Amino acid sequence: MSEFGGYKDEPFLAELYDFIPGYAGRQDVEFYVGYARAARGKVLELGCGTGRVLIPVAAAGCEVVGLDVSKHMLARCREKLRGQSQEVRGRVRLVQGDMTDFDLGEAFGLVTTPFRPFQHLLSVEDQLSCLRCARRHLAPGGKLILDLFQPDLAKLIDPARQQEQEDVPDCELPDGRRLRRTFRTPAVHPAEQCIDVELIFDGKQVLERAERR
Repeated sequence: MSEFGGYKDEPFLAELYDFIPGYAGRQDVEFYVGYARAARGKVLELGCGTGRVLIPVAAAGCEVVGLDVSKHMLARCREKLRGQSQEVRGRVRLVQGDMTDFDLGEAFGLVTTPFRPFQHLLSVEDQLSCLRCARRHLAPGGKLILDLFQPDLAKLIDPARQQEQEDVPDCELPDGRRLRRTFRTPAVHPAEQCIDVELIFDGKQVLERAERR
């Protein structure tokens, strides 16, 4: 994904991530906490980002390893962990790595991919590589939870989506700064079954490509 976006390279994305209402207000945390509690062994979260799910899982008493390709996202996660108790911090291990090629040297009772990072793997080869890595890290009887979504094909081909649209209205951040985000879909690639999405944060542009299957 690095050739399209800035997920790995732009620190402001990690800085602002937790203030995007659609991310911060996502109603999936208790789902993952429930499965983590029921897991027989540690939890591995692929694409852990800033710890939106990982930290509540650790706070619920579960040992968890978080893997992410972005050092900036992991730095933000560590910053948030400093506000947790020593017991919670002791249950967490963070690893910078590629979800298509990793070897952590241990097995897990549960592997999760919250909020669709799997759909940023654009090739079948990368998808299969990720699944193989996850399988190698699953303990006998362990579970893999993939978060996927069903795209709205009508919206994907709607010419209006090529125009810039606001999806995060102007709002004030805790430190007094203001945030506004817009987006547009400059290109749809039917043969590759993926789209380009341009996100604009007050003039800063990020172009990423995501799978639409």
